[in-house]
Amino acid sequence: MRRDPPASIPNYPNAEAQLASFIAKYPPAIAALGTEVRLRFRRRYPTAIELVYDNYDALVLALSPTERPSDAIFSIVFHPLEIQVCFLQVKKGFYDPEHRLQGRGRIAKHLTLTNSAPLDEPAVDALMRQAIRRAKAPFATDGLPRLIIRYVAALQRPRRLDQ
Repeated sequence: MRRDPPASIPNYPNAEAQLASFIAKYPPAIAALGTEVRLRFRRRYPTAIELVYDNYDALVLALSPTERPSDAIFSIVFHPLEIQVCFLQVKKGFYDPEHRLQGRGRIAKHLTLTNSAPLDEPAVDALMRQAIRRAKAPFATDGLPRLIIRYVAALQRPRRLDQ
């Protein structure tokens, strides 16, 4: 049974509260780190549309310039032991000289975080700027952020290892 509002209702009034309840399912350290990463992305990309998917395996916050999931440039993925920042449009020619990104995907790769320090590194900043330059659609230059709960899985793996 779906518990989320229809995707056609942007800025659903309870979206922030709903997202907070999803994050609260995770261990406190992971919840805090994920929230910090989200706030840092929100400051850096203030017009990004956050598309939230509380999936079977993980909580995903896709950051997109449009409401189309395929236009998302980054995502923040909550796992019980770590946070991943995914670069979703890493296609042929994406330059990662320090090999910071992990994964074998031809379109998406990720950076695993156990703290937020890597987000301050020049190499990661360069990767983020490159991702923005190469994106299918740019983030708007002005406007308000939006949070849209797109999907809530009826069945989910435990979000804490002690469950």
